[in-house]
Amino acid sequence: FSFSSNLNLAMAQNLSSDQKATESARQIQMLTQQAVADAKRATELNRLNPQNWGNLASIYQALIGSVEGTEQLTLDALNQQMLLDQVSPGSRLTAGNLFMNFNQLDQAQQYLVQAANLKPDWNVVHYSLASLFMKQQKYPEAAGELQRTLDLTASNNEDYKKIQAELEKVKELLPKEGTPSAAPSVKPTSVPTPKAK
Repeated sequence: FSFSSNLNLAMAQNLSSDQKATESARQIQMLTQQAVADAKRATELNRLNPQNWGNLASIYQALIGSVEGTEQLTLDALNQQMLLDQVSPGSRLTAGNLFMNFNQLDQAQQYLVQAANLKPDWNVVHYSLASLFMKQQKYPEAAGELQRTLDLTASNNEDYKKIQAELEKVKELLPKEGTPSAAPSVKPTSVPTPKAK
């Protein structure tokens, strides 16, 4: 069912990007509804499989902005995935980025810190933390997280120079008294875990 849900969603997205598809609006809606139904069916068949919940979350996430209420449905599915998989950082990163997009920065930080604590060598989560700290105008913390991102990114990676340039821009925003090359990460002593529904 997970494969079927992703296939139906991909077909709906392809149709919606086609300029000639205005007459196919009903077909797009049908494929989208089928994608959601298949993903939900997978969770019903095996409620204890975190991948099923992750797939449902990704289907809902793809519909954010076009279908009302999918923001909360995405977070609910992610919450269920996190309850079933306590050690995987991916769902926490996704939840953190969603909360950041919703401008709910405290919640974003909780989930991103959880992801960083679970996988400290993941450059993507440190980059998200840097983005969060930039939004909060916490420039020393942003510089620290960008430095960590850089340290964890291969120098031949195409993103390396982009991260390096961002780090230099953030360093210009630091107080002139001292410019730390890597500020400590924010690590709360206790991070809330997702609650069961």
